[in-house]
Amino acid sequence: MKKDLKKPIFSILLSLVLCFGQGFALPVHAADGSDGTVADAPASTTLDGLDSVSSTQDEAVLAAAGQEVFEARITKILEEKDVTQSDGRVSRQQRLELIGLTGSWKDKSFEFNGIDSLDVVSSNVYKIGDRVLVQSMPNPEGEGTVFYIVEFVRRWPMLILFLIFFLAAVIIGKSRGFRSMISLGVSAAFILYVILPLIIRGYPPLPIAIVGTVVIFASMTYLTEGWNKKSHLSTLSMLITMILVGLLAWIFTAWTRLTGTAQEETMFIIGKTAKPIDFAGLLLSGILLGTMGAVDDVIIGQIEAVDQIYVANPKLHPIKAARMSMEVGIAHMGAMTNTLFLAYASASLPLFMLFTIRQAPFVTFSQIINNEQLATEIVRTLVGSIGLVLAVPVSTYLAARFLRRQEHPQDKPSTLKPNDVSL
Repeated sequence: MKKDLKKPIFSILLSLVLCFGQGFALPVHAADGSDGTVADAPASTTLDGLDSVSSTQDEAVLAAAGQEVFEARITKILEEKDVTQSDGRVSRQQRLELIGLTGSWKDKSFEFNGIDSLDVVSSNVYKIGDRVLVQSMPNPEGEGTVFYIVEFVRRWPMLILFLIFFLAAVIIGKSRGFRSMISLGVSAAFILYVILPLIIRGYPPLPIAIVGTVVIFASMTYLTEGWNKKSHLSTLSMLITMILVGLLAWIFTAWTRLTGTAQEETMFIIGKTAKPIDFAGLLLSGILLGTMGAVDDVIIGQIEAVDQIYVANPKLHPIKAARMSMEVGIAHMGAMTNTLFLAYASASLPLFMLFTIRQAPFVTFSQIINNEQLATEIVRTLVGSIGLVLAVPVSTYLAARFLRRQEHPQDKPSTLKPNDVSL
């Protein structure tokens, strides 16, 4: 088994080195802006993962404008005020004392005044000891510095949650679980350092997304399943499925006039790169990546089902084996399609409330589904579901055609003679 894995691991590592080399040779620089303006506080932190390559440039831009983002801890609640809004919602406003933990404000105390007449929908309620991200900037109305709390520091809870996930995968999945963790890291790194930088630099998103999803799937498959015919057929099935899904997504995102800018997070990256971002292409890539995450399980399951059918009956005709495996695939397909819908619906639950609230300009069913945010999720779900449906016959046919009459050790005729068997 170790010898079988050496070749795929070497190939994967070599391809990743080449891809990373290309990604780092094509860095994404943040746009400074000719007018010297800097994005507002939320934008400066939302892109930490995407703009990690240019974090030094971003810090230089903030410093040049007299701004800084740093961590701080709340030491005292100076004042609190409950404000009842017209819809009956009660929001709490606070004036806080904090102490800096990083940057030039380390070990220095300062105040944050969050008591204002403005209604902030997403205002947080803070407690003593909370660790937060703070942005400082010169006071536009005079001397001194003003501070804005950007977000809670959520690093440690997420790290602990990931550690629990990692331990569960390794303890239950053993060596295969550990290899799946490696493939997960490869997938995340490939998206962050190869796919996104290439799209941001203006390369065509459709072929990049197709090739990227196949490379991610191949790395996952070969690391967890090994270098064998089933892994080859799985990768080929994914390639064919992603080409079909990519063309379908390209046609319907263009036909429905989806711009990719409906999600509010897009406002955080406008003007952050040297070249304009193709948001429609970014949406297209997201659809393909999401589809791959659901399709991979179907493809591997179908190919394994065909293989086990041939293990039980290696002389079975490919058409018969394909029909038997399709029965498994159809059952799997129904469950996975529902899973895909629920995954997208749960992420967009506030949007689905439009169907129950029904207030202008979203009163009728037609008006609601014409909202670009909801239309984006509908197209994403339907394209992904079609990809699931297509993956079943594609992977089943390839497996039935190329795995047939595969010789298994238990299928070899016995060489023992009756006299060789001792009772």
